[in-house]
Amino acid sequence: MDARPDTDHAAPSTAVLVVEDDAFLRSSIASFLEQRGFVVSAAGCASDAIRILMTGTPVDVIFTDARMPGVLNGLDLARWVRDERPGITVIVTSADLGASEPAARTLGARSVIQKPYDPETVESHIREDSMHS
Repeated sequence: MDARPDTDHAAPSTAVLVVEDDAFLRSSIASFLEQRGFVVSAAGCASDAIRILMTGTPVDVIFTDARMPGVLNGLDLARWVRDERPGITVIVTSADLGASEPAARTLGARSVIQKPYDPETVESHIREDSMHS
């Protein structure tokens, strides 16, 4: 695999915040997106993601797991973003779409992606959804 960013796939200014409690998944999708030309930040929980957002780090798209341990989960993060940073596109992923998708959509998630997911599918949703925000 070519380690150079593939800037044909995403504008370099597209900033993605990956929020995933599984360190392997978080690292894997973050690396993949960076190789595709996205500017990527990562957080292991919703609380850390909110801290990143409050520092003023540029974020265009949040890709978050719906269910994570901790005080706040990905759906809580989606609610916070809807209320506090409505210009940011939220994409939710979950192994249990039946339980998560209706709530995610109600909270303003642009897309909901079934786990396990294909990295190219995530990339496609990020590119498409960020164009419509």
